[in-house]
Amino acid sequence: MIIVRCVRFIRAIICICFIISVVPLMVVLMYSLFRYHRLLRQWFGRVFLFISGVKVRFVGEFKDAQLIIMNHQSYLDVIFLEAMHPKNLCWVAKKELGDPILYGHALKAPQMILIDREDKTSLVAMLKTAQERLQEGRILAIFPEGTRSQGEEEFLPFKVGGKMLIEKFELTFQPVVVVNTRSVFDLAKLSVGGEATFIALDVMSPPSKQERKNAQSDWYEDLKAQMHNVYLSYYQQNKDTN
Repeated sequence: MIIVRCVRFIRAIICICFIISVVPLMVVLMYSLFRYHRLLRQWFGRVFLFISGVKVRFVGEFKDAQLIIMNHQSYLDVIFLEAMHPKNLCWVAKKELGDPILYGHALKAPQMILIDREDKTSLVAMLKTAQERLQEGRILAIFPEGTRSQGEEEFLPFKVGGKMLIEKFELTFQPVVVVNTRSVFDLAKLSVGGEATFIALDVMSPPSKQERKNAQSDWYEDLKAQMHNVYLSYYQQNKDTN
């Protein structure tokens, strides 16, 4: 056990050094070579996964959808999707993540969508910008929980942003369930290593306005329940493995 902890500590230090040294260069390159920002992000993600030593089990496959919706446990969630998803993603994130002087530009340079959840006008701006990104052929990606969970058995409540996007533009969407990324990738505790699981579910379409009107339950809450059931089916298995 001591050896495992030492290895995870060393991997965490390597990951931190990689972030500190490479992210500033990535930001400069994404601004100066904007047309290649997707390839740069993908390269960063794949190299980072390699040096982290985290084992990732991917169940299912990415399919054509206009939006990815996934639960959130750690930064590894973003890194994995950037590395492995075949399309150019556009993340919808809280405005605070764009505030740091340097690292906030890792979101601003590739024109991600940053929203102020306390400002209703920001949600209107989100819809306008999201439409522009969709017209550019990008795939929206959102964490409906709004922030990272503790990686235990329960999900955080789903916020309305994802539902607004899906219903407003009638987007096809693919749920992705993330299991155990918080315990295998925790830079705050200087621990990196183990196995995480990502499960890509089937692509879905939102119910029509009439179907939503006649429904006896909220389809968005039903989606959360479906994702949570899948999560629990893998949760204990991953916990025992690590």
